[in-house]
Amino acid sequence: MPDNASFNHADLLLELLELTSLGAVPAEQAAKQLRRAHRFARLARRAQSGLEMLEAEGLVESTIESGVRLYRTTPSGLAT
Repeated sequence: MPDNASFNHADLLLELLELTSLGAVPAEQAAKQLRRAHRFARLARRAQSGLEMLEAEGLVESTIESGVRLYRTTPSGLAT
């Protein structure tokens, strides 16, 4: 994972793709996992908007289970 100084939007999207390729994850959990590696970055809104962007591009898909939206990588996202 990149360090905080070089953590940009492209890095965020790639890390979100990686996280969602491991299984379905809610945006909140993705933000927490990213925050562990990037303590000083403000990630909650960035993670949510990044997941929405990836979904719009067809690279991740979302489902709602027990009232929580879960994201997972699509086959197109895995090919990226």
